[in-house]
Amino acid sequence: MVAVIIDGIVLYVGFFIILALIGELDAYLAIDGWSTYDTVNLLGVILYDTILVGAFGATVGKAVVGIKIVQQDGQRVGYGRALGRYLATYISMLVLFIGFLMVAFSQDKRGLHDLIAGTVVVRRN
Repeated sequence: MVAVIIDGIVLYVGFFIILALIGELDAYLAIDGWSTYDTVNLLGVILYDTILVGAFGATVGKAVVGIKIVQQDGQRVGYGRALGRYLATYISMLVLFIGFLMVAFSQDKRGLHDLIAGTVVVRRN
């Protein structure tokens, strides 16, 4: 959970800095409801997770807490699997986040999104 909080801070601070630098922060804050900015923000989150997990096995938050994502055989995840795992987290959120709660009750500590993507969370060396 700490990793998710760190990633959220990194993403939203970065998003607001970019908007401020290009002079769009006031326009974003004035919008009520879903907007183009929200779409760009969502795509940014997807790219952030996919690129960092695909290349390094971890986002900034995961690296800070000392964990990484690997395939079941210990190999690097790659971009396609990283994207699939990220998108599968939305399935894990359905029905009261049961896909995430599976981690607490499964012997191998994998959530639904890990089972779907064929990944596992491990400690970094």
